[in-house]
Amino acid sequence: MKKIAIAMFCLASISLSAAEKPTNTQSFESGLHQFTPTDNKIGYFIHGPNDICNQWALFSKGKRVVDAGCGDGYWTLEALRQGAKKVFAIDKCQSHIHKTQETTKLYYTQVTYHHESIMDIDLPIDSVDAILFCHVLAYLSPAEIKELILNTKNWLKPGGKIFIVTTSINTEGNEQFNACKKEYEEKIVANPLSFVAINFHKYMEQTKNILPEWHSLTSPRSLSMMLQDWGFEVEACHDITIGIRSKFCGAIAVKPN
Repeated sequence: MKKIAIAMFCLASISLSAAEKPTNTQSFESGLHQFTPTDNKIGYFIHGPNDICNQWALFSKGKRVVDAGCGDGYWTLEALRQGAKKVFAIDKCQSHIHKTQETTKLYYTQVTYHHESIMDIDLPIDSVDAILFCHVLAYLSPAEIKELILNTKNWLKPGGKIFIVTTSINTEGNEQFNACKKEYEEKIVANPLSFVAINFHKYMEQTKNILPEWHSLTSPRSLSMMLQDWGFEVEACHDITIGIRSKFCGAIAVKPN
Protein backbone atom coordinates (compact mmCIF):
# COMPACT_ATOMS: atom_id res chain seq x y z
CA MET A 1 0.00 0.00 0.00
CA LYS A 2 1.28 3.45 -0.89
CA LYS A 3 2.47 5.48 2.10
CA ILE A 4 1.02 8.97 2.33
CA ALA A 5 2.36 11.87 4.39
CA ILE A 6 -0.47 13.19 6.55
CA ALA A 7 -1.03 15.29 9.67
CA MET A 8 -2.53 14.48 13.04
CA PHE A 9 -2.99 15.92 16.48
CA CYS A 10 -0.63 14.84 19.24
CA LEU A 11 -0.81 15.05 22.99
CA ALA A 12 2.72 16.41 22.99
CA SER A 13 2.89 16.52 26.75
CA ILE A 14 2.71 12.73 27.01
CA SER A 15 4.79 11.88 23.97
CA LEU A 16 7.70 14.14 24.96
CA SER A 17 9.67 14.52 28.12
CA ALA A 18 9.43 17.79 30.05
CA ALA A 19 12.84 18.78 28.74
CA GLU A 20 11.80 18.22 25.13
CA LYS A 21 8.36 19.78 25.38
CA PRO A 22 8.12 23.37 24.05
CA THR A 23 5.30 25.81 24.52
CA ASN A 24 2.62 25.24 21.92
CA THR A 25 3.53 28.35 19.98
CA GLN A 26 6.58 26.58 18.54
CA SER A 27 7.04 24.16 15.70
CA PHE A 28 9.68 21.49 16.25
CA GLU A 29 10.91 18.14 14.99
CA SER A 30 11.26 14.86 16.86
CA GLY A 31 12.47 11.77 15.09
CA LEU A 32 10.69 11.40 11.75
CA HIS A 33 7.81 13.69 12.69
CA GLN A 34 7.28 17.43 12.52
CA PHE A 35 5.07 18.97 15.22
CA THR A 36 3.07 22.13 14.42
CA PRO A 37 0.90 23.81 17.07
CA THR A 38 -2.82 24.04 16.51
CA ASP A 39 -4.57 27.39 16.81
CA ASN A 40 -6.85 26.15 19.56
CA LYS A 41 -5.97 24.41 22.80
CA ILE A 42 -5.69 20.83 21.60
CA GLY A 43 -1.96 20.29 21.25
CA TYR A 44 -0.11 19.73 17.99
CA PHE A 45 -0.47 18.41 14.48
CA ILE A 46 2.08 15.73 13.60
CA HIS A 47 3.03 15.41 9.95
CA GLY A 48 3.88 11.78 9.31
CA PRO A 49 2.49 8.43 8.08
CA ASN A 50 -0.43 6.59 9.70
CA ASP A 51 -2.27 3.59 8.31
CA ILE A 52 -5.83 4.61 9.27
CA CYS A 53 -5.62 8.02 7.61
CA ASN A 54 -3.68 6.55 4.68
CA GLN A 55 -6.58 4.18 4.08
CA TRP A 56 -9.11 7.01 4.35
CA ALA A 57 -7.25 9.01 1.71
CA LEU A 58 -6.94 6.00 -0.60
CA PHE A 59 -10.60 5.07 -0.08
CA SER A 60 -11.59 8.63 -1.04
CA LYS A 61 -10.83 8.18 -4.74
CA GLY A 62 -13.93 9.11 -6.74
CA LYS A 63 -15.97 9.56 -3.55
CA ARG A 64 -17.61 12.22 -1.41
CA VAL A 65 -15.90 12.30 1.98
CA VAL A 66 -15.80 14.29 5.23
CA ASP A 67 -12.69 15.49 7.06
CA ALA A 68 -14.13 16.21 10.51
CA GLY A 69 -11.68 18.48 12.30
CA CYS A 70 -9.63 19.28 9.20
CA GLY A 71 -6.96 21.28 11.05
CA ASP A 72 -4.38 22.63 8.62
CA GLY A 73 -5.77 20.65 5.70
CA TYR A 74 -3.22 17.86 5.28
CA TRP A 75 -5.80 15.07 5.31
CA THR A 76 -8.11 17.03 3.04
CA LEU A 77 -5.25 17.57 0.61
CA GLU A 78 -4.24 13.90 0.63
CA ALA A 79 -7.79 12.82 -0.15
CA LEU A 80 -7.86 15.26 -3.05
CA ARG A 81 -4.50 14.05 -4.33
CA GLN A 82 -5.87 10.51 -4.28
CA GLY A 83 -8.80 11.62 -6.46
CA ALA A 84 -11.62 12.45 -4.04
CA LYS A 85 -14.64 13.76 -5.90
CA LYS A 86 -15.68 16.06 -3.03
CA VAL A 87 -14.33 16.78 0.44
CA PHE A 88 -16.33 18.45 3.19
CA ALA A 89 -13.66 20.07 5.40
CA ILE A 90 -15.06 20.92 8.85
CA ASP A 91 -13.35 22.76 11.70
CA LYS A 92 -14.65 25.05 14.44
CA CYS A 93 -11.45 27.14 14.35
CA GLN A 94 -11.62 29.86 11.69
CA SER A 95 -7.84 30.05 11.28
CA HIS A 96 -7.73 26.29 10.64
CA ILE A 97 -10.28 26.70 7.86
CA HIS A 98 -8.13 29.49 6.39
CA LYS A 99 -5.09 27.19 6.52
CA THR A 100 -7.04 24.39 4.84
CA GLN A 101 -8.20 26.78 2.13
CA GLU A 102 -4.58 27.77 1.49
CA THR A 103 -3.37 24.15 1.58
CA THR A 104 -6.04 22.99 -0.88
CA LYS A 105 -6.21 26.08 -3.12
CA LEU A 106 -5.40 24.08 -6.27
CA TYR A 107 -8.47 21.91 -5.62
CA TYR A 108 -10.84 24.52 -4.17
CA THR A 109 -13.72 23.62 -6.51
CA GLN A 110 -13.75 20.12 -4.98
CA VAL A 111 -13.88 21.28 -1.35
CA THR A 112 -16.73 22.65 0.75
CA TYR A 113 -15.37 24.42 3.84
CA HIS A 114 -17.46 24.50 7.01
CA HIS A 115 -16.43 26.80 9.84
CA GLU A 116 -18.48 25.27 12.63
CA SER A 117 -18.40 22.56 15.26
CA ILE A 118 -18.89 19.03 14.02
CA MET A 119 -21.60 18.78 16.69
CA ASP A 120 -23.63 21.52 15.01
CA ILE A 121 -23.42 20.61 11.35
CA ASP A 122 -25.88 18.31 9.59
CA LEU A 123 -25.39 16.82 6.14
CA PRO A 124 -28.11 15.05 4.14
CA ILE A 125 -28.87 11.40 4.87
CA ASP A 126 -26.91 8.87 2.77
CA SER A 127 -24.86 11.64 1.14
CA VAL A 128 -21.20 10.72 1.80
CA ASP A 129 -18.98 7.67 1.41
CA ALA A 130 -16.52 8.13 4.28
CA ILE A 131 -15.87 10.25 7.37
CA LEU A 132 -12.52 10.81 9.05
CA PHE A 133 -12.43 11.63 12.79
CA CYS A 134 -8.76 12.18 13.52
CA HIS A 135 -8.17 13.45 17.05
CA VAL A 136 -11.62 14.92 17.41
CA LEU A 137 -13.38 12.46 19.71
CA ALA A 138 -10.95 12.84 22.63
CA TYR A 139 -12.07 16.44 23.13
CA LEU A 140 -15.77 15.60 23.42
CA SER A 141 -17.61 14.11 26.37
CA PRO A 142 -18.53 10.40 26.19
CA ALA A 143 -22.19 11.35 25.67
CA GLU A 144 -21.28 13.76 22.86
CA ILE A 145 -19.16 11.10 21.16
CA LYS A 146 -22.07 8.67 21.02
CA GLU A 147 -24.42 11.40 19.77
CA LEU A 148 -21.91 12.46 17.10
CA ILE A 149 -21.21 8.97 15.78
CA LEU A 150 -24.91 8.07 15.60
CA ASN A 151 -25.75 11.37 13.90
CA THR A 152 -22.96 11.20 11.33
CA LYS A 153 -23.77 7.55 10.66
CA ASN A 154 -26.91 8.91 8.99
CA TRP A 155 -24.74 10.89 6.56
CA LEU A 156 -23.06 7.71 5.33
CA LYS A 157 -24.36 5.81 2.35
CA PRO A 158 -24.89 2.08 2.98
CA GLY A 159 -21.44 0.54 2.76
CA GLY A 160 -19.83 3.84 3.76
CA LYS A 161 -17.02 3.89 6.31
CA ILE A 162 -15.87 5.86 9.31
CA PHE A 163 -12.17 6.14 10.05
CA ILE A 164 -11.18 7.01 13.63
CA VAL A 165 -7.90 7.98 15.28
CA THR A 166 -8.25 8.95 18.93
CA THR A 167 -6.29 8.91 22.18
CA SER A 168 -5.67 5.43 23.56
CA ILE A 169 -5.36 4.53 27.20
CA ASN A 170 -2.48 2.26 26.12
CA THR A 171 -0.07 5.17 25.64
CA GLU A 172 3.32 4.34 27.14
CA GLY A 173 3.43 7.43 29.30
CA ASN A 174 5.17 8.56 32.43
CA GLU A 175 4.07 7.92 36.01
CA GLN A 176 1.41 10.63 35.83
CA PHE A 177 -0.21 9.09 32.78
CA ASN A 178 -0.06 5.67 34.41
CA ALA A 179 -2.20 7.16 37.20
CA CYS A 180 -4.77 8.07 34.54
CA LYS A 181 -4.83 4.42 33.52
CA LYS A 182 -5.83 3.33 37.01
CA GLU A 183 -8.83 5.67 37.01
CA TYR A 184 -9.74 4.53 33.49
CA GLU A 185 -9.67 0.86 34.48
CA GLU A 186 -11.95 1.52 37.44
CA LYS A 187 -14.49 3.44 35.34
CA ILE A 188 -14.52 1.16 32.28
CA VAL A 189 -15.63 -1.79 34.42
CA ALA A 190 -18.81 0.10 35.32
CA ASN A 191 -19.55 1.13 31.72
CA PRO A 192 -17.61 -0.84 29.08
CA LEU A 193 -19.60 0.64 26.17
CA SER A 194 -18.38 4.20 26.68
CA PHE A 195 -15.35 6.42 26.39
CA VAL A 196 -13.96 7.43 29.79
CA ALA A 197 -13.51 11.13 30.62
CA ILE A 198 -10.24 11.81 32.46
CA ASN A 199 -9.08 15.11 33.94
CA PHE A 200 -5.56 15.43 32.52
CA HIS A 201 -4.77 18.52 34.57
CA LYS A 202 -5.35 16.52 37.74
CA TYR A 203 -2.58 14.09 36.84
CA MET A 204 -0.31 16.16 34.59
CA GLU A 205 -0.03 19.72 35.80
CA GLN A 206 2.34 20.58 32.97
CA THR A 207 -0.53 20.21 30.47
CA LYS A 208 -2.58 23.08 31.90
CA ASN A 209 -1.29 25.67 29.44
CA ILE A 210 -1.28 23.52 26.33
CA LEU A 211 -4.17 21.02 26.52
CA PRO A 212 -7.85 21.05 27.51
CA GLU A 213 -8.67 19.86 31.01
CA TRP A 214 -10.77 16.82 30.04
CA HIS A 215 -9.98 14.05 27.58
CA SER A 216 -12.15 11.08 26.63
CA LEU A 217 -10.03 7.94 26.38
CA THR A 218 -10.68 4.47 25.01
CA SER A 219 -8.95 1.23 24.01
CA PRO A 220 -9.23 -0.86 20.84
CA ARG A 221 -11.35 -3.47 22.64
CA SER A 222 -13.79 -0.90 24.02
CA LEU A 223 -13.99 1.10 20.80
CA SER A 224 -14.68 -2.04 18.78
CA MET A 225 -17.49 -3.00 21.17
CA MET A 226 -18.99 0.50 21.00
CA LEU A 227 -18.95 0.62 17.20
CA GLN A 228 -20.70 -2.74 17.01
CA ASP A 229 -23.25 -1.58 19.58
CA TRP A 230 -23.88 1.52 17.45
CA GLY A 231 -24.67 -0.61 14.40
CA PHE A 232 -21.36 -0.74 12.52
CA GLU A 233 -19.39 -3.67 11.20
CA VAL A 234 -15.83 -3.29 12.47
CA GLU A 235 -13.22 -3.76 9.76
CA ALA A 236 -10.16 -2.86 11.85
CA CYS A 237 -9.49 -1.63 15.38
CA HIS A 238 -6.02 -1.48 16.92
CA ASP A 239 -3.46 0.74 18.59
CA ILE A 240 -1.10 2.76 16.41
CA THR A 241 2.09 4.50 17.54
CA ILE A 242 2.64 8.14 16.62
CA GLY A 243 5.50 10.35 17.68
CA ILE A 244 7.87 8.98 20.29
CA ARG A 245 5.71 6.71 22.46
CA SER A 246 2.13 7.96 22.14
CA LYS A 247 -0.36 5.28 21.21
CA PHE A 248 -3.62 6.15 19.54
CA CYS A 249 -6.59 3.95 18.88
CA GLY A 250 -7.33 3.51 15.19
CA ALA A 251 -10.54 2.04 13.77
CA ILE A 252 -12.33 1.53 10.48
CA ALA A 253 -16.01 0.60 10.58
CA VAL A 254 -18.63 0.07 7.89
CA LYS A 255 -22.30 1.09 7.80
CA PRO A 256 -24.10 -2.11 6.74
CA ASN A 257 -25.97 -2.23 3.44
